[in-house]
Amino acid sequence: MDILRYLHHPYALTKHTHVIIDRIYYPSPPEEWKARPIVSAILSPQEKLYPWLVTLNKLNTEGISQLSSLINETTQQPFVMAISSQYPDDALILRLADAFIFYEPEVGERYLLRYYDCLVYFQLLRILTPLQLQNLNRMAGIDYCTWFDNSGGLTFDCEKIVFSGWGGYSEESVYRLRNIGLINQVLQQYEALISVESKISLSNEIERYINVARKKFGLTHHDDIKIFALSGLELHPLFWQSARVAKILYKTSSTPGAFSDEITLLDDSERRLIVTECQSKNKEN
Repeated sequence: MDILRYLHHPYALTKHTHVIIDRIYYPSPPEEWKARPIVSAILSPQEKLYPWLVTLNKLNTEGISQLSSLINETTQQPFVMAISSQYPDDALILRLADAFIFYEPEVGERYLLRYYDCLVYFQLLRILTPLQLQNLNRMAGIDYCTWFDNSGGLTFDCEKIVFSGWGGYSEESVYRLRNIGLINQVLQQYEALISVESKISLSNEIERYINVARKKFGLTHHDDIKIFALSGLELHPLFWQSARVAKILYKTSSTPGAFSDEITLLDDSERRLIVTECQSKNKEN
């Protein structure tokens, strides 16, 4: 099913009960906001790595105005997610914290899932089915959530859709979750992207290049995989077919990080030669 049909224009901030604020970007909210860290007993030793929870009905008019201004000023790199929940604060914090640890028993994988990061949540919209995403939200105690970015923002509302069943995560889903960080690193190079459709399309392309880098050429270093994806986007969709690139791949195969170094050092004339080689090769085919 197409996740886009379950997305809505962003609900007003006042229609939510709480906001989650990424502590890395906003370490010291005003004391009047009474922000609380979202941590469980297990996570408390690393409390400073986890986000804040602010309860909206505890804010006065000035506090709401300050928060609204913060959201409006950071749409280029949003770090505030608004949520609605029926749980009291203490119970909600535990549910939100437990949801950080993504675990699928059948696959046997544990994964730290920063779902409150708007960039990560956007990739979850792309990777997971509506049922899987609905279940993730409900496990976290979230009825609906909203982020506000340079496209205007979006709301995913579990209450507006009805699914039954567990919709567990496949091995492929878990594998794809590992790629979220890399995909977003590449995606952030294209700040001009506004529409959800264009972001999804480009994310799919980036993911395809990541899979080629890992599965076809055995690249493991993040910098190597990132430059591989960028080269596919900026040079040629089959840039690795160039004899020049093939030589670099062979030369650096036993040294993680070296492929990125070699590609970065290419000058404009060498890059044009790679494009010409690929175009000629594809004409022959």
